[in-house]
Amino acid sequence: MDEQNSDPHFVRPIEYNNESWLTDFIFGQRGSCSHGHATLSGAGLWYLRDEQGKEIIKNGSIID
Repeated sequence: MDEQNSDPHFVRPIEYNNESWLTDFIFGQRGSCSHGHATLSGAGLWYLRDEQGKEIIKNGSIID
């Protein structure tokens, strides 16, 4: 692996919804089939799911 691509993780914005006020990202380990998903509204975290599929934040609230 060269120095520019030596980071074992990735984060990439995705076109996921039609709501202009939301920005979606996927993230995870390079080479892994699973990935996490985050949705931002401005500076606020609206949705967060980890690589194993566990929802952590939904509609801006932490899930117990």
